[in-house]
Order: sequence, then structure tokens, then C-alpha cells
Amino acid sequence: MGAHLKSPLPKISFGVIVLNGEPFNRYCLKSLYPYAHEIIVVEGAVKGAEAVSSPDGHSTDGTLEIIKRFKEEEDPENKIILITRDGFWEEKDQMSEAYAEAVSGDWLWQVDIDEFYKEEDMNFICNLMDERPEITEISFEQKTFWGSPDYICDSSYLQQGASLYHRIFKWAPEYKYKTHRPPTVIDPAGVSLCEINPLSGVDLAAVGVYMYHYSLLFPKQVREKVAYYSTWNGKAQRKMPKWMDDDYFGMNNPFHLHNVTSHPGWLERYTGPHPKQVVEMWNEVKTGKKSVEIRPMDDVEEFIDSNSYRQGILDIRAELRRRDHPDIKMDDPVLRSVINKEDSPYGYKIIQISTNESRGGAAQVHNSICELFSGRDDGKFGVSSFVKDTDNNAPWCKPLYLESIEKQVSTVATPLMDYDIASSFYLLQKPEFLKSDLVHMHNIHGYYFNPLTLPLVSLLKPTVWTLHDMNPFTGHCGNSLECEGWRNGCKSCAHLDYYPQLKKDVAGDLFRDKRIISSVIDTTLVCPSQWLVDLVKQTFLSKLDCKMIPNGIDTNIFKPYLKDEARKILGIPKDAFVLVITAKGGMQSKGGEFLERAGKELQQRNSKLVLLNIGGTYHSDSVNIINFPYIADRNVLALAYSSGDVFAYPSLGDNHPLCVMEAMACGLPVVTFRTGGIPEQVVEGETGLIADYMNQEQFTQSLGMLMDRPSLCKAMSMKAAQHGRSFKVEKMVDSYARLYEEVLERRSRNGAPDVGKVSRALEYLQSRLAQVGNTAGVEVYKMMFEDRVV
Repeated sequence: MGAHLKSPLPKISFGVIVLNGEPFNRYCLKSLYPYAHEIIVVEGAVKGAEAVSSPDGHSTDGTLEIIKRFKEEEDPENKIILITRDGFWEEKDQMSEAYAEAVSGDWLWQVDIDEFYKEEDMNFICNLMDERPEITEISFEQKTFWGSPDYICDSSYLQQGASLYHRIFKWAPEYKYKTHRPPTVIDPAGVSLCEINPLSGVDLAAVGVYMYHYSLLFPKQVREKVAYYSTWNGKAQRKMPKWMDDDYFGMNNPFHLHNVTSHPGWLERYTGPHPKQVVEMWNEVKTGKKSVEIRPMDDVEEFIDSNSYRQGILDIRAELRRRDHPDIKMDDPVLRSVINKEDSPYGYKIIQISTNESRGGAAQVHNSICELFSGRDDGKFGVSSFVKDTDNNAPWCKPLYLESIEKQVSTVATPLMDYDIASSFYLLQKPEFLKSDLVHMHNIHGYYFNPLTLPLVSLLKPTVWTLHDMNPFTGHCGNSLECEGWRNGCKSCAHLDYYPQLKKDVAGDLFRDKRIISSVIDTTLVCPSQWLVDLVKQTFLSKLDCKMIPNGIDTNIFKPYLKDEARKILGIPKDAFVLVITAKGGMQSKGGEFLERAGKELQQRNSKLVLLNIGGTYHSDSVNIINFPYIADRNVLALAYSSGDVFAYPSLGDNHPLCVMEAMACGLPVVTFRTGGIPEQVVEGETGLIADYMNQEQFTQSLGMLMDRPSLCKAMSMKAAQHGRSFKVEKMVDSYARLYEEVLERRSRNGAPDVGKVSRALEYLQSRLAQVGNTAGVEVYKMMFEDRVV
């Protein structure tokens, strides 16, 4: 979450208790220093930590000396206050009370020495303190790092709320620090500040603000934690030395990796950014400038990406969602079945093929199907997928397009789109494909899948193909817009620049090959809109069975949030009239010129009009535009929708866009053109207004009507939120589940297609591969059908 730091800074007193804080000490203090009114450090050991401290209760790793040196050499503003004493502290409550008594700032921010925040997030919090003085307490959701900055440790213990840490408290001289576990500050009436006007870490996580906790990063930390906590009386604490030997170092059970040993804990890859001081520290440790033991991670690499491990994590998460109280412990029978599971529990194995994991509407539909099938109770379908690009390293995704394969294959330069791609043919030899019961394809255009692979896939496996745009029956374009060349074979393409672009006019060749492919494939088509179903019936695909399954959205995420709160968090003026547009590429890819012209006219009537452009960058000299980059986090996207007044979407080519449903579900009336399947989503006059295709005047008038009539806009907002809830993603997935069963039953009843009846077409397609030098594709064709096709 980016933010520019305002001046003057709020008066923040950081309170730190530390024992054996190396190698973090200096880096933590440096990270806090620019934001600090003062940093109060309390050094020393409590009685239970005698095993890891000096006889007089101090650190044994030089921490006290390092802090003193920092104060002498790197504290020009005299911000460091060091509190220590000879002898042991009774408990951490007394250590926290010691720094609380020294606070002279307006805020107390408690920090453990291994906790860090990104600079932009600290800027954001500082601005929040200034803008919202009514806040009394702020908590953070933590990311816990294990063994390396590349791995996060999660746990059912953390999932049930333990990942939230109370850290920042409004401060006044009459306030009192009451307890360290959990951190609690009370006002003069004895009321906890957490109960007055808190800001939850859940809300901050929704806008990408976290605490980065490196509590399990180094073996030294783990040994000292175990030595301290194992002196407690709890059964789980007494087991910690065995946990450390068997699981932290021994990796006997990769589902038992969190230090709260009564609960399962697992590892996931982390590819995001780290706070600047952590990056500096890790680099110095790795290069030997800081002498600290690092845990070897080879054993983690052996299982972290395995299907069984990733599926086990999904199963645990699904079980946590099912339970009223999300708690699973190590002796839970469900957990035992997950850990001991060797064979897949699913009745049918489904493979999906998609351009990428979740970026773009088609990919999000693919991802939702994978996600929901992984958490279903019936266990009927197990889903994995092959994609070109992975965004979030989802456990069900594997790469399909492999450059290592492409470099090995001798091809000739060809303008025929994707005919030179070889790696998709190797899908047919992968164990996941051979063991699968059904293949579900989404967009297969996107520079990763050879279209001549399609006949082989559909002849070998029952197949479902969701058409997310017009590409399957045009010469090349995903949306033909006003062009109807596809009706006569795309013989001369006047729009080579339409996505996906062609460098040379071979649209007629591609159209002809697609028609031949359609004569071979045995698949069930799915269209998300009736508009596309009607087009399919007018093409060479009309002989194939075609179903309509509308797209769905997660209405647990996409729902109305308080507009004022959303605008505060995102930095949008409270009194603005906000038109929202979101698309891959932003306004530029979705009729931005129509929205800019409308905005220019409307801004003359309302100077506070703002265009919130999500997904790209669009500059205008005549309209006030706020640009947001692509938002991957759906919770943040829902917040962005909720900050607006109207969803302005002058799209010129669309099927059944998710963004229209998401916006309505967040309470935005929609103003759009009569484009594609959009009129099937918007209830005209109730949840939005629809202008004739490319009619600038009607589009501008519709936006102006909602801007000038707040009561109408509010009434439509309420109906939009209600209507948006009808597009539940669960409904979509249930429809696909029924279709899978229908397709599997039909293939079982009718058997696989007779290859002999399509041998001429297969011979032709094989020759096309030979023409472009795709030897890998030719060999696979021969191998699959060598007795019948040569």
C-alpha cells in the first residue's frame, strides 16, 4: 500500500523488549528511526529465560553492547532510551510497563526485535494516525517467515485469529500498560483501548498492510524460543524440544512446522517484497558479513511443490472453512487422514487449461473452479490445471508453456499464430493427463497453446471448452467489434491489430484451419452468455453441443463496504463523485475515449468528478483521473469498487465480464453500452443504464443523470447490490459439476470417437505442423495415430 509521508510526523514512541536480539538489533532500530519520536528499549531476561541469558539476566550474544553502540554512533537525534538492570525481570509484563512509564509521545507502538514493516506501510499508518485521531488501537496481521525469507509458515493456530497482533495504542499520561499477553492498554476508567475504537489488522490486510515477523528465520531463534517456552507447564510447551529436533530440523512431519506444537503448521512459498532493512540483513548474513547460522532448505525443496503437499494444505484450509470454530489440532482425525493420504480421494480427476492462473476474467473463472472444487465436501472431482503463467503459485497450477522445450524444437518463422509451439503436445504424455478423466479448456489463444493440439486432446479425453470470447470462430480476433468478416471466412482482414494481433494477414488460413479442427473435435462448448451462444449457432461450431453457464463471482468478497471508510483507506476525496472503471489495461482497453469525453463534459457541471481507473494508466488534460495499477488482491478490489458512485464501463467488446457483476455486488449502478452479453447482466433502469452501442450522447447523459440525481443513484445502488448477489460463484461451479457428469456419462455410453472417420482431417493438420517445422507436433501425431494417420 503506497503512501507519501505527511509532515509533521506523529509523535510515536516505539517500545521494544529484547533478549539475544542478534542479528536483528541494528536493522530493527534503523527501520524504526525515521518514524520515531523516541525508541525505548528494555533489555534483559525474565526468570524463565535463565537458560539463554547471563547469570545477571542479560543477553549473551552482545545485544546490550550493540544497542549502546547504536546509540553512540547512529543516534544523532538522541531518540534511543535504553532501560536495563542487573538481575532478572519477573515477567514480560514488567518489561513492557517499564517502557510504557517512559513514553512521552502520543502513540505507543510495540515492536519485537524480529518484527518489521515496509516503509510505504509505515508511511500509510503515520498518515492514518493524523487523519483519524479517533482510533485508539491498531492491530496487524502477521506474515511468519520460516528458515528463509522465501517461505511463510501458516498454521491452524494462526488461522483462528492468533495471526493478529495488537501493536499500536493511543497514549496519554493517565493511560496504563496492563498486560503483555495480549498487549493491553487501559484508559483511566479501566477500559481497554482495544474495545473503544480499534482498527483491525483484517482491514489493514485487505489493503495490503502487514507485519513481517521473522520469528522462525534462524536456528538460533528457534533454539532460544524452545529453551524458554519449554519451561512452561503446558503439555504442548514441554513437547517443544522434540518438535525442534524432529520437525524444525528433522522435517519428519511437514504439517507440524509451527512452534505452537499442538496445531498443524505448514510452509508455502513467498515471492513478495520484504522490508528494506530485512533485505540488507539477509544479504549480509548470506555473504558472511554477519556471522549467523542459516538453516539448509534442501529438505524443504523436496516437498514444497509436490501435489500431495499442496493438496494437503488445501484440504486443511477447506476443513477450517467448514467448521463453525476454525480449529484443528494435531490429534484431529481429519488431519491424520490428510497427512497419511497416499491415493487421491476423488472420484474423477479434472484437468483445466488456461492462459494464466488468475489475471483476467477467463483466468479468474478457471481459478474459481479450481479453488471451489478443492474445498467441496463431496470429493467427487479433483482439479489440477496447466497454465502459461502462474500469478500466485496456486497449488493446483503447473506450467504448460516451457521455453526449455521450445528452444529444442527446430521451427521455421511462421505468421500462423502459435503453430510453432511444441510444449503443449507434451501435455499428452504427462501423468496428470494420462490419469485424468476429463479436460476443461478455457482460452487457448494466448501464445502458449498450439491449436493443432486440440483435436488430439478431445479425441483422447472427454472435453469441455469454455468460450470466453469470439476467437474460436474468427480468423484471429477475440472480439470482432463492428467487423463481420467471420461470417464469410475472414478472407481479407482489415483489423490485424485486434487482439491477438497478426503481423501478416493469414486470418483466412487460420479460419480455414479452425473449421477443419471443428470437424474433428469431440467437445462440449460452454458460453457464459446467450449472446455468444447465438453467435456460435451461426458458425462452423454449430454442430457441437453448446451450453450456457454464466460466470460467477465470490459474493463473500464482493459486497458493499462503507464508502467513506474505503475512500479514507485509498486516499480518495470524501466529497468527490467517483466513476469507477476496471479492466486489464484500464480505460485504454475498454472504450476509454468515450469515458474521457463524458468526463470532460460532466466535470464542467461538477468540478468534484473523479475517474478512478483501475488496471492501467490513462492521462488526460481535461479530466481528473486517479490511476490504480492492476489489483490482484480481490479484497482490495472490492474496497476500490465500494469507494465509487457509478461503474462506468463503455466496453466495445465483451462477453460476460466479471467486473460488471463485481461492481454491482459492491453496490455500484452500471452505465455501459449495449455490448455483447452485458445487457444480460444489467437490469436496465434498475441496476444500471444501457446506451446504444458507441452512442456517446446517450452514455454521457446516463452518467449525468446519476450524478445529478443522488436519490436515483442511491436507489439503483441498493438494487445493484441485491442483484449482484445472484451471481454466486458457487452456482457456476455447481453447473460445471453437473456438466462434467453429463459429458463423462455420454463418453462412457458412446465411447471415444472413431479416428478413422476423421483421418483425412488429421492428415491435413499433421501436414500443417510439418510445413512450419514443428517436428515435436508431427511426432506426437504419428505416435498417437501411426496406424491410421500418416
